[in-house]
Amino acid sequence: MELLTISSKDQITEEHETIPADAQGCFPAAVRNPKSRPLCFRKEKPVIFLTSRVHPGETPGSHVLNGFLEMLCDLRSEQGKCLRKSYVFKVIMMLNPDGVSRGYYRLDIMACNLNRMYLTTSKSDHPKIWAARKAVVQ
Repeated sequence: MELLTISSKDQITEEHETIPADAQGCFPAAVRNPKSRPLCFRKEKPVIFLTSRVHPGETPGSHVLNGFLEMLCDLRSEQGKCLRKSYVFKVIMMLNPDGVSRGYYRLDIMACNLNRMYLTTSKSDHPKIWAARKAVVQ
């Protein structure tokens, strides 16, 4: 899964995000190059976390997220400029890529409804939800 970070440079620091000790396998590019991790922002700049396609059948969610990202990244959009200045957006475009690629409607390849696993997730049984939680709770 790809984690996209979008913001302006307001309140940015020179420090790169660290990898939580128990999430070492979640960021293979960062092991090779720690500077590939996003730069940190000061705590005053809130983070908004967005995901899409938890259920493979949520095709409209992809369209909504794509539309939002187009507006957010449009350099001519005053709304996008204001949002980038005020917030850090962390985006996972597709939270269940294996289920989507196989055409499942609500499940991943382990026959789990991932929307029911946020509170009781495990790294081995629900790695996508576990990694998303690690990205949010740092």
